[in-house]
Parts: sequence; C-alpha cells; structure tokens
Amino acid sequence: MTILRSIGTVLLAAALTFVGQPAHATSTAAAVPGIRLMPMGDSITYGWGGAGGNGYRAHLYQALAAAGDTVDFVGTQRDGDGADPDHEGHSGWVIDQIAAIATGVVAQYQPNVVALHIGTNDMNRNVDPSGAPQRLEALLDRIYAVAPSTTILLAQIVPAADPAVQRRIDAYNAAVASIVERRRNAGQRIVPADMRAVTTADLPDGLHPNDTGYRKMATAFHAALSTARNAGMIVEPGAGSCTDAAGRWIARPGLAAGVGAARENVRFADVSGDGRADYLVMNARGGFDAWINDGGDAGGNPGWTRHAGFAAGTGAAPATVHLADVSGDGRADYLVVNASTGAVDAWINDGGDRPGQAGWIARGRIATGVGAAGAGVRFADLDGDARADYLVLNASTGAVNAWLYRGGDGQGGWEARPAIAGGTGTGSVRFANVDCDVRADYLVLNPSTGAVNAWLNRGGDRDGVPGWAGRGRIAGGTGSADGVVLADVNGDGRDDYLVVAPNGAVDAWINNGGDPA
Repeated sequence: MTILRSIGTVLLAAALTFVGQPAHATSTAAAVPGIRLMPMGDSITYGWGGAGGNGYRAHLYQALAAAGDTVDFVGTQRDGDGADPDHEGHSGWVIDQIAAIATGVVAQYQPNVVALHIGTNDMNRNVDPSGAPQRLEALLDRIYAVAPSTTILLAQIVPAADPAVQRRIDAYNAAVASIVERRRNAGQRIVPADMRAVTTADLPDGLHPNDTGYRKMATAFHAALSTARNAGMIVEPGAGSCTDAAGRWIARPGLAAGVGAARENVRFADVSGDGRADYLVMNARGGFDAWINDGGDAGGNPGWTRHAGFAAGTGAAPATVHLADVSGDGRADYLVVNASTGAVDAWINDGGDRPGQAGWIARGRIATGVGAAGAGVRFADLDGDARADYLVLNASTGAVNAWLYRGGDGQGGWEARPAIAGGTGTGSVRFANVDCDVRADYLVLNPSTGAVNAWLNRGGDRDGVPGWAGRGRIAGGTGSADGVVLADVNGDGRDDYLVVAPNGAVDAWINNGGDPA
C-alpha cells in the first residue's frame, strides 16, 4: 500500500516548518454554553424503524431544548427530519467498527456528552459475546484518550425477541453495569443509561424499537444526562485535541531506532487495533515481524514491543502485499493484489500469528479486479466507513477511479465511483488522512523536496461537481522524498510525516495541523 511503504534514501535536511511544542489552540467552544452531544452506535442510533428516520435522537433533542439547554448534536452522519440530524450511528456495525472511528470523530467534534448504545449486533450475530465487554472497554479508552473530560452515557442495550440473543444481552448488560461502576469509582465521567423500560412489545422486528421504544430510550438518556449534570460531571465542550487550523508539525526525532532492516522492507500499519501505526519488517515470503507501537522510543527508553512472525506470509512477492483494514475492526488486514489483473485475496487480521496458532482468517477473493494492473491499485478509506476502498491510480495524470467497499465480492460487493479524483498530473500521489475527519485525503509528494500539497476529501468528485478542497502546501519537505511515509503514530486520527533511514531508523514530525497555506 503506497501510503504505508517507505521509498528511496535518508532525508537529512530540515526544510519542513516544524515546532518543538504543540501550538496552543484558541478555543471558541468554551464560550458556547450547553450540550454538544454525539449520539454514537449502530442502526438503533441511526434510527432504523423510527418516525422520520430519527430514532431516539429527535425526542432527546426536543427534551433537552424544552428544558432550556442549548443543544448541538454532532457527528459525521446526518439522517432524519429532526431539528439536528447529526449523529455517529452506523447500521450493522459491531463494537470494534465503532472503536475504529472513535478516535477520529471524537477528536474532531469534542463532544462534552456521548450517548453510546452499542453491542446489539455483537449479541445478535453471536460475535464473540464473551469478549464484547473487553471490546467495549477499548472503545471507551479511545474516547477518553482524545476527550478526557467528556461524559459518556453508556446504555445497557435494549432487549431482543430471540431468547438466545436475549441471554447474551443479559450477560453483556451486567458487564456494562460493572464497567460503569468501576470507571466512575476511578474518577471517569460515565453514567449508565437504563433501557429496561423498552420491552419486546416495542420491537416490531424483534430487534429495533418502534417510535414508542425510541421515546423510552430518549427518556433514559435524558435521565442519565440529568444525573451526570447533578453530579457536576458535565463541563463546557472542548476545542478539541484535533484542529484543522494550521499548527505546523511537532518534531519527534528518534521515534524508532530501527532493527537493522533495510528501509525498503519497513512499513507502517496499525495491526494491533489501538489507533497507532505499528512498525513492520517484511520478508521475502511476504510475511512480516511487527513491533507494536507503545508510544515510540523516547529518552533512551524503548517504545515498541516485538511480535515476531506476526504474519507468516503466503509466498507472495512483498510488492504485491498491501496492509489495509477491510473488515472495519481497526486492524490492518493482509491483502495480496494480482500483479496482472488487480484481483485481491484477503486474510482478515485475527490478532496475528503466534506459535502454533494462526492469527489470520482466509477470506478468499474479495475483488476480481477491473482489468488494471496491480501496480496501480491502492487502498484507502475515502468514504469514512472505517473500511478501505479499492482505488486505481493513473500514474501519468494522478486521476483516480474508486470502488467503495461494501463487503467485497460475495458479501455486498463494491460501489463504483468513477473519476472520484481528476488528478493533478504531477508528483507522487499518496492517500492519507491529514485533517480531523475520518476520510483519506489526496496528497501529492514532491519527489525532489519531499514537500506535500493536499486536497482535503469532501466526498470526492461526482457528476462534474468538485469533491476536494485545495489546502495547498501542508509540509515544506526536508530536501528529498526518499524515505517519506505518512502514518498515524500517535493515535490522534491524523497521519504524521515520517522519514525512514536506510537502516530502518525513523524520525517523525507529528501532524499538528500542517504548515499554513
């Protein structure tokens, strides 16, 4: 995958505009009183089956407004005919999929309240229900990592008509109660949202509430919010640890000392699912060892944990191996692209290989290709659904045709988005997320200087309407493009600028908004 592969020779100059410390972001949010609330979850948050496509959201908004609150619902999604349709509800998603986008969306919007109802699909599909509480804890950790002062209204999820599913829900909800109590005792701002008023009589399809059920959910969330307010938990919304204001780059020299591997074998991808790109060393069989990112080397202390033999490989040439998350669980999967046809075979990341235990699930052929050679195939999440899409890049013009991932061949297929980017005709094209949303942007790397110009993803070109916002030069470069990699090593949702030396050592510049345009 081009955006995660290192190239060329070491960069020695320092022409990027860097600063030693983060620029202080001026907060305007602190002057805005009230509630900035992110409804987060699956199709129940989306509002499936509710009047006007609103679910509980419109009822909750009305209740807050009637109580005199200044209310702003936030999120990357907009659905329903309510007064404020913004939300972060994704139909069909499980806990891990929400966790995969949580860092980016929470950092972007900095809600002071998150109404979280998640786990229904894990229980309904029997997706490792015993491990669901642990996955929920990881999601909560991601939210608090970027918004430590937010208050989470954590729902014990609504019931299901199927007795087997309900047994799993009962066990999960008991764990939710324990999680809330333990975290609240530890000082975190978290309150349970008791959904027991919703009954199976409120579930026409046995899983999703009707409008009566959604009204009950709104009442439960409102009660939880009132409890939090009375306890003094709710503070003014923050300006956000992620801001699209130009804040330059923060130098992190010596992020990784390296392990003696040649630069061309070093890649970065988040294989552990913690939101931070890990350090990988490829071998001739297409396998790799991984060093899991624990924050990077600092002050003489190692910041990487070795996981030898993370992927045994398939015998594929390393140049045909791409690492990108197509399952939406936040962990990069192992993809092999046919050099002639562009067809893709996938192995889903299940924690990586360990002695005597396979850590990848063979998914088989997920894309038959579109007739383009594999050298032009890229993977990047252009639509912000936490799953990598299939892109074909014209090397001469920089134009891009895209196929958005909808489950891959045999499981939902791909949605064609021809001419999603018209191209610039110059430079080396990369796809990386450099702003505060969750969509990959279009970058052009100057091969001589390493400078980066960016076009921010606003949905991509469609029917002659431009879908990219020119940001201009976001990085001045360090004198060469050799060894430049763009990957998120600090877990804030934005990709950072890395330089890989011939011996695999890495210097980093953390993305703090990029150079002024």
